[in-house]
Amino acid sequence: MERLSKEYLDWSIDAQKAQIDTGWTNAKIAAEMGQSRQYITAVVNGRKESRLAIVKISRLLGIEKPGVKKKSP
Repeated sequence: MERLSKEYLDWSIDAQKAQIDTGWTNAKIAAEMGQSRQYITAVVNGRKESRLAIVKISRLLGIEKPGVKKKSP
């Protein structure tokens, strides 16, 4: 199995925290995106990397997608 990039692993942690903060469950995200809960769970937990899914999940959760530099204050 291929190792995931550090920024993707960081995104995974941010996504899981945002789910807690916003109340978006994997099932709710899956329904919104028209995907299976298992697929969304695999993406969020870092077992499956899909750039399109990451962008859509990031938008729903209000977080930045991997590779986007955070602005310094």
